[in-house]
Amino acid sequence: MVGVCIYIVLGVSAAAVLIACLRSGHFIRSLFSSALQGIISLLAVHVAGALTGVTIAVNAYTLCTVGLFGIPGTISLVLLDVILR
Repeated sequence: MVGVCIYIVLGVSAAAVLIACLRSGHFIRSLFSSALQGIISLLAVHVAGALTGVTIAVNAYTLCTVGLFGIPGTISLVLLDVILR
């Protein structure tokens, strides 16, 4: 049951991001810039992990998350890492 709720929340969130990109008038450019900002922020958190103690592995799942959600995806991953630690 919890897994279904997580998939529903992820689907609604992804739809909200895609709708926001569509409404901007420049779908490809806004989607690409959001993904690029998310990937750069993930790499920055990964590099700064030695100093802060918050480490997020760079793998396919985290790259897809930040690629779709951008910087809010990175913030969510950092919060999950801190909370679940």
